[in-house]
Amino acid sequence: MEDVKSKWKKMNEDFIQFLIFEKGASPNTLNAYKNDIKQLSDFCVGMKLCPESIKFEHMLDFSEKMAESGLKRASLSRKVSSINHFFSFLKNNEIIQFNPASDLVVSRSKRTLPSPLSIDEIEKIFKTIGEKTPENVRDRAIFELIYSSGLRVSEICSMKFNSLMWDEQLVRITGKGNKERLIPFGDCAALALKKYLEAARPKLLNGKKDSDKVFLSSRGRPISRQMIWIRLKRAAKEAGIRKDIHPHTLRHSFATHLLKGGADLRAVQELLGHSSISTTQIYTELDRDTLKEILKTCHPREKMNE
Repeated sequence: MEDVKSKWKKMNEDFIQFLIFEKGASPNTLNAYKNDIKQLSDFCVGMKLCPESIKFEHMLDFSEKMAESGLKRASLSRKVSSINHFFSFLKNNEIIQFNPASDLVVSRSKRTLPSPLSIDEIEKIFKTIGEKTPENVRDRAIFELIYSSGLRVSEICSMKFNSLMWDEQLVRITGKGNKERLIPFGDCAALALKKYLEAARPKLLNGKKDSDKVFLSSRGRPISRQMIWIRLKRAAKEAGIRKDIHPHTLRHSFATHLLKGGADLRAVQELLGHSSISTTQIYTELDRDTLKEILKTCHPREKMNE
């Protein structure tokens, strides 16, 4: 048993090193791969299976076990993809002769996204936050920036001072896959960010050793994704909004509002940092009232009845 464990541990470590140095995987991507491969390792160690002993039938058993655990189809698809990459790595390094997961398929499910907030709901959140405390000023700057530029929460957390270009009102972002892009931010976000940097950040730092990160926690350390999520949830609740909200909701609202306002899909793709236009197209979903209005105002038969 120990020999099987040690083999899995060694191969898992080699794969993670490959992702870091060859693929430049982000910390979030690495954590996902680590969790997925560990689940596979635990399953195989329990069956006393070394990587070179695994067959397609074993992968079917693993997939079924994951599905029975209540894992959603999208999450299961991601795990299958991770495992496929892992076995491809082993095959390319001649550790195994074939990829036992190459024919493993999870039927695709419809991609779902949180419902966007209305402009009125966003204004309610900003108004509720206020500027009474340094944390409030910081939260306002973070949420204004996400809604103004469509940034990911991970991009907010990792933002450094040297990425801000004040004269052009741009921010340099290194997103998924280490892809760099320059994103503009609006006047409201610029004003909120300036207030935070001048009035709130020094109080949050409170004499502690400074960081090159822009946004700090109440302890003067770089803020975490979890804390941003908690603060947004709290602000939305105080604003009387009962939707399931997290930071990506603001990013989703940014894209949806731009497209409804007539923005070009390719421009929104560039702003969001999507590698494929098909990913951006999911933001074009319109509510039924909007579709009804389009039908009423644009269809020739409807116009005849006016």
